[in-house]
This record gives sequence, structure tokens and C-alpha cells, in this order.
Amino acid sequence: MGATEKIAAFVDGLPKDCIEVRTEEQIRFHLPRKSYPCPHCGSTHTIVNSYGAVKMYGLNSSVEYIYRRRRMLCQDCKRTFSEDAPFLPMWQRTPLNRLRQVRARANFSQEDVMRAIGVSKFFYTQFEAIKDPVIPTLPVAIKIANFLHTTVEDIWGDMEGGG
Repeated sequence: MGATEKIAAFVDGLPKDCIEVRTEEQIRFHLPRKSYPCPHCGSTHTIVNSYGAVKMYGLNSSVEYIYRRRRMLCQDCKRTFSEDAPFLPMWQRTPLNRLRQVRARANFSQEDVMRAIGVSKFFYTQFEAIKDPVIPTLPVAIKIANFLHTTVEDIWGDMEGGG
């Protein structure tokens, strides 16, 4: 089961009151309410402070999935934290760059990859840019993919055909 099917199955399993919008173009949802202890002080006196919209990228679907993630406030220490989402791993905080996702999922830092492939931080950060990332030359792309134990196509798609 691919990522799109997993998200669709997860959303279909949510209670009806968790689906805020369901149209042909968009599904906007939030998770059922539950108690979240504060990760900072351990207190169970937490409330919903705000909601943030997280657009789910990388899904091969004509439907746009938007998850309304709760930001919780601890009433004791006054610090905020996000609720846990079972389908959003920690590495998916910046989902707009596929290289960044693959690198984080493989548990490597930017510095690990830069050292392994022999490029400067200036060049490597351009590969991981969120807006208008630079696509590396094919030999560099192959080095990166090999180091991350994946394929060039998995990170950049068909580079010759425009992605």
C-alpha cells in the first residue's frame, strides 16, 4: 500500500466529525481529541491553543489532503507543542524538498552527505532549498543517491524528462 492509499484509508477511518471538508478537490481533517501530556514538564493540564494547516505533499492524488494539526498549550509551564500525528513522521516537517525528506529518513545530517560526496555547504544547501532547488549534475546526483541507499529517480524523478 502506497502513501496515498495509506492516507486515504486513515482519513476514511476517522470519525465523521473529524472531516471538516470533503469535496472532489480537497479533504480537510483533524484528529480526534485526546489528552496530550506536556513534553516539557509532563503536566496533563493542556488545551488546544491553535490549529495549523499542513498540506500533504508527495501524494499521487487529484485530491488535496489538508491536515489541521493542533498546537497545544500547557497551562502549567505555558509552553506550546504539536499533537502527535501517526502519519506524519518527524522528518516530514519540511515536506517540500524530496532530497531533504530522503536524507532525514535515512538518518543522515547535511554534513554527513556533504562529506561523503565532497561538495561544499553552499552547493549542497542549494540542492535542499525549498523554493527553486538546484538539481545537481548527474554524477553528483548518483553519489548522493548511492550514499542515501536510494535511486536518483526516487529523489529527483526523471531528471532528463523534467521530473
